[in-house]
Amino acid sequence: MIKESPLQYDFDKLWKEGMLDWHGRMPERMVDDELEEAFWMQSMKKKDTSRQMSMPKRFTKK
Repeated sequence: MIKESPLQYDFDKLWKEGMLDWHGRMPERMVDDELEEAFWMQSMKKKDTSRQMSMPKRFTKK
């Protein structure tokens, strides 16, 4: 529980601490821009595919 005003906290620091793995290291894709971009490209492809599969036929691209 936060006892002080939230304005006195360094939220950037707290966010970065929350991103650390069990060994106190930042995940590889968080420090490597190419890995991060590849992750999101793959994620968006999966999302697009699953979205098309769940839509009625009349709404999908021809």
